[in-house]
Amino acid sequence: MNFASLDKAEQKHQLIMDWGRLIAPLDDLVCMVKPPTVPHYHLAFARIETDLRSFHDRIYQFATFGDVVITTVALQLESVARPDSGYSPLFPISQRINPLNLGPGSAPPDLDDLYLTFEAALADIKARFYTYINMIPVEWEATLYQAKTPFTVYLRIMDAVATAQRRIDYFDRYLKEDFYQLYLRHLDRSIAVRLITTHGTATKDYGVEAVLTVSDRCRREFADYRLVEVSYKEIHGRMLRIDDQIFNLDSGASDAGKYPTLFSPMPSQPPDHRILDDVLHAGKTVHQS
Repeated sequence: MNFASLDKAEQKHQLIMDWGRLIAPLDDLVCMVKPPTVPHYHLAFARIETDLRSFHDRIYQFATFGDVVITTVALQLESVARPDSGYSPLFPISQRINPLNLGPGSAPPDLDDLYLTFEAALADIKARFYTYINMIPVEWEATLYQAKTPFTVYLRIMDAVATAQRRIDYFDRYLKEDFYQLYLRHLDRSIAVRLITTHGTATKDYGVEAVLTVSDRCRREFADYRLVEVSYKEIHGRMLRIDDQIFNLDSGASDAGKYPTLFSPMPSQPPDHRILDDVLHAGKTVHQS
C-alpha cells in the first residue's frame, strides 16, 4: 500500500491502526498478572523504538499539505510514545529504569509503584495521541461509488468510524445484523453507541426483530449502548453521526456498495444535531447497557 497516495481520511484511519499495533507491547504490560519487571519494560520500549522508524514517515506524510508541514503536531504525534523523548509520559519511567541512573548499591525501582506510574502514563499517551491526530484537518467529500464496490465503500465508512472518540449514532429503518459485525466489532467499548431503527418485520429481515440477539450481547459489552425503536414516520434517510460530524448514506451501511452508493458529509450544526436528537428521544429503548 502506498500511504502517500491515500487521501487524508484514509491516512488517518491507517495511522490509527498503526498506532494500535505500535503500542501493543505497552498494552501487553498492563495485562500481565504480576507487575512487570525492569527487563519487561526494556523489551517493550525496544520494540516500540523499532516500529517508530516506519511510523515517523507516515506521520509526516499525514501532516503534509502540498509544501506545508504542520511540524509541531507531527512532532508531538511522533514523540508521545517515544520513551526517550521528553515530550512523552514514558520518559520519567525510562529514566527510572535506565542502568546509567542506577548507581552501584542503589535500590532497584519499586515494581508496584513503577507499574502504577506506567499505567497512568499509558492512559495519558492514548489521550494525547487522539488529541494530536485530530488537530490535522481532514476534509470529507461527498463521493458517489459505483455498483459492485462493497469493499471500497466499507473501507470508506470504516475510515470515518475509526475517528470516533465519543459516540456513534446510526439511524436506519432497515438495520441489519451485519452492521454489528462490520462496524462495531473492533470499536472501542467505551464509545457510546446508539442504533435507531424500526420494529421490523415478522420474517426478521431488518429492524429490531432482526438484531435482538446480537444487540443483547452487544449491550453487555459496551459501556454505553442503546438500541432504540422508532416508528416508520420518524426515520427516513440513513444517517451516521460520528462525534459531531453527520454523514448521509443513500443505502444501508450493511449493503453499501452493492448498488451505486453516495457517502456524503452533511451539515453538522446544532440545529442539524437537534433533528437527530429529536428522533432518538422520540423512540423506545429496547436494549441498554
